[in-house]
Amino acid sequence: MLKPSINFIKLGNKFNYCNKNIIYRSYCSSTSTTVNGSINNNNKDFHLCIIGSGPAGLYTAAKVHKQIPHANITILEKLPYPFGLVRSGISPDHQNEKKVKNTLEKVFLEHPNLIQFIGNVDIEKDIKFQYVKDSFHAVVLACGIEGDKKLGIPGESSLKNVYFAREFLGWLNGNLKDQHKEFDLSSENVAIVGQGNVALDVARLLLKKNSEELKKTDITSNSFDKINKSKVKNIHIIGRRGPLEVSFTNKEIREILTLPNVNTFINDKSILDSITEEQVSKLERAKKRTYDLFKQHLKEYNQETASNGNMNLIFHFLRSPAEMFGDVNNNEKIGSIKLEKNKLIMDGTKAVGLGEYETLECGSIFRSIGYTGTKQFPSVPFDFNTVSIPNKFGKVLEAPQSDTFIQGLYVSGWIKGGPSGSIPNISANSEETASTIHYDYENNLIPLSDTAKGYDSVVSYLQPNHKIINYENWKKIESEELKRGKEKVDLLYSKIEPLLNELTPLEGDMKEIIINWCNKIGYPVFCDNIYIINTSGPMDDVDIYCCGLDKKSLVICGNLLSSCTTDEVLAVLVQSLAHYKLKHNLKFIGITTIQRLISFYLLRTVLLSNQVYVDMGFNRFNIGDSPVASYNSIYVGTLIFSYFYSPLNFLFKLLSSAIKLRFENEADLYSLKCGFDMSKALKNIIRLEKVNPIYDYYFSLMIFNKHTYQNFFLRLNYIEKIKLKFK
Repeated sequence: MLKPSINFIKLGNKFNYCNKNIIYRSYCSSTSTTVNGSINNNNKDFHLCIIGSGPAGLYTAAKVHKQIPHANITILEKLPYPFGLVRSGISPDHQNEKKVKNTLEKVFLEHPNLIQFIGNVDIEKDIKFQYVKDSFHAVVLACGIEGDKKLGIPGESSLKNVYFAREFLGWLNGNLKDQHKEFDLSSENVAIVGQGNVALDVARLLLKKNSEELKKTDITSNSFDKINKSKVKNIHIIGRRGPLEVSFTNKEIREILTLPNVNTFINDKSILDSITEEQVSKLERAKKRTYDLFKQHLKEYNQETASNGNMNLIFHFLRSPAEMFGDVNNNEKIGSIKLEKNKLIMDGTKAVGLGEYETLECGSIFRSIGYTGTKQFPSVPFDFNTVSIPNKFGKVLEAPQSDTFIQGLYVSGWIKGGPSGSIPNISANSEETASTIHYDYENNLIPLSDTAKGYDSVVSYLQPNHKIINYENWKKIESEELKRGKEKVDLLYSKIEPLLNELTPLEGDMKEIIINWCNKIGYPVFCDNIYIINTSGPMDDVDIYCCGLDKKSLVICGNLLSSCTTDEVLAVLVQSLAHYKLKHNLKFIGITTIQRLISFYLLRTVLLSNQVYVDMGFNRFNIGDSPVASYNSIYVGTLIFSYFYSPLNFLFKLLSSAIKLRFENEADLYSLKCGFDMSKALKNIIRLEKVNPIYDYYFSLMIFNKHTYQNFFLRLNYIEKIKLKFK
């Protein structure tokens, strides 16, 4: 029988979903009774078409397959390759975010006979949408949103060098439909209108010209060369609202504000200064962090600082573009933009103009203010107010305000809920759609016509006159891309390179100096084993490591040698050797061993204590009919212990952090006594590792668990106090 978790009322061709959790559970092996009382033959072929192979389409395919395992799913894609915005919309320097492709690809790898890909198919151009509908029992639209939202100001449409930020990202990623586009980066001044992550992506990539990091991504050779040759020096990010209303994530803000060789400014410092402590105290935690990052890194614009040779990033808050003007030397291209000053009303939710204006020079403008949406399918309604196809729980409605569904038609992803949402949001979005399809299938609300042949119908219609790309064809294309990328050294070899950091023997005078200090301190380097490791990249490391038990060696990070003076390198060396000299590692091993013994003793006590089980509400289990013979569950005991141990474990961590900090202070003192001022080296390392300052002692203990340099500022204070005593 079925256990409905919603009330579903049939009203002719109208259906009322009273709860969004439309999941029914079947407790029968072969047949199940529907709400209508009819029998649904689960063995009958079910052909489903999904238009769009981005995250929404592939997540929907996976979730439908999970609920209807025998479904034959065909995925149609306009481009010759799958994965949508994962491939073309994520910034090339964010390779970790692109790894979701590996998860999505499992849809094809794990179900090759039931889930099939057909690429290079443009609906309405190569095949009519109505033909697709007639060839399948149900169709899911998961093709995203198109249509660049414009500013609607004078000069925007007539002047050249006004671009859509999303197309720029597509161009960088090698998206097929964006490769013909040209982007003029010959001006020193570029403006980006928008306060979302895409705006920051464009700014960050322009700031990374001549960066080795970009060379190790999947950016195209053409765009990489063009960015490196660009003359861009000043990047202006313009937003109509204030710093507390931005849509940037804190991760993105932190990343761009801490880029090396970049000055970060704010157009009007009074905007930040006018935010009171009372306002800040009422903010959510994430917004407080946003404010702190802006407050910490944004300086009042200063011409002298802006001319120091670095690139400049300037945030223009509370400014709305009002008009674009042509360049004085070429009136066809944009030369400047007029901005109107704004103020916020309605608790910061709306910005209104003050009638005061200022002009900003710029040779190119990138818009990143959203999408208008387009009506991609003639027979499918589109709501331009919500920028989505009207639907309920993923089932398409006949009109925005209608309560009548279009039979067998569903939506998933941005086209369902509007153009916003991260990968996890899209996953949840597609889960709802898949559940709706499953419900309709189980209750005979999808007619299973014998004339619908699914995949075979589409292939027979398109071939032999149209070249289609299946999954096997796509893998050949991808293989060729990788091959050519290796030849040009511009693809994803950065995924492999970190695993192959070679140890290069250190030679020259520096090696002799280091060996002399090792001998003075009593660190027996085996066969003069001193190496350099290349740690250049987005996660630079600056340190010296003592390795080995009996055959000891030293490994020095290449960034330390290349970016620090000889005295600073020796200060770090002596500080690292001091840990060996003062037996800090042995002491710490002893302390952690005692902690483990205490933990195991407490675990034993809990597991063997019947009273603890009873006090926590777990009755002992009788064996047979005897109420005397009993035993305690080790699983329950472990659960009880975890509750008791949690606060104790927190104290252990605090104690461990405090001991580590004490050991660092002792090593810093040892280095100072040897004649090396560790504070100079620490300040340089702070710059190289882009460390955020932590001044609070107790808070620092809670995060002191990454590596020996985490508490830079506390250590600097300690060294300065010791130096005063020495004087």
